[in-house]
Amino acid sequence: MAKRIESPLDYFQVSRSHVVVGEDSFPIHKVKRVAIDVQEDISYCSLPFNHIKPGVVSSVKIVA
Repeated sequence: MAKRIESPLDYFQVSRSHVVVGEDSFPIHKVKRVAIDVQEDISYCSLPFNHIKPGVVSSVKIVA
């Protein structure tokens, strides 16, 4: 389940070498896809092909 946050710029960051979602960091060359969806007043962002452990992906809910 995605963690709900109020300050997305502090939680989701992209640099030249890494994508960081909270405490999870992925080398940019290994990130296959970033999924973004909006439903009513909540946005969802996840890295569906970059598993933290089997069956668990890094994701976040962003309050509008």
